[in-house]
Amino acid sequence: MLAKRQITVERQKLLDHLKRNRETHLAMHNEAMEGYCINAKKCLNNMQQELEENPTKFDHNKYLKELERPKFYGQQYNRAISMLEWSTEEKITINHNQFDSWIRDKWGWKKEWLVLNSLHRSRAGYKIEEEIDDDPEEYWD
Repeated sequence: MLAKRQITVERQKLLDHLKRNRETHLAMHNEAMEGYCINAKKCLNNMQQELEENPTKFDHNKYLKELERPKFYGQQYNRAISMLEWSTEEKITINHNQFDSWIRDKWGWKKEWLVLNSLHRSRAGYKIEEEIDDDPEEYWD
C-alpha cells in the first residue's frame, strides 16, 4: 500500500532542506506581519471613526477577519530540525507524511496559512505569486 511507504534520505541533506523551508516560512511570516500592522492601523482608524459617527450602529464583527493575526509555525520546523540534529544516524527513514511536510513543505496547516498570509502580504505591497498549490495527489491514502 502506497500510504505506508517509507524512504531513506541523507540526514544532512534533509536537515539543510528543512532549514531552508523554515527560513522561507519566517520571511513570509515577517512580510505578513508588516501587512497586518498596516491594515490594523487602518481598521482601528475606521473603527474609531464609525464609533464617533454612529455608536449605536457600530458592528465590530466586520473587522474580525481583517484583524486576524498571521500565524507562525516555526516551532514545527524547529521540532523536526532538532530531531535530525540529535540523531546519530547518517541516513534517516521517513514516512509519506514526513516527506510531505519536511521535503514538499506541505504541512496540514499550510493552505489556510497561505491564504491568510497572502492577504496580509499583499497589503504590504508584496507580490503574491500562485502559492496555493491544489495538488490532487496531496493526500495519498
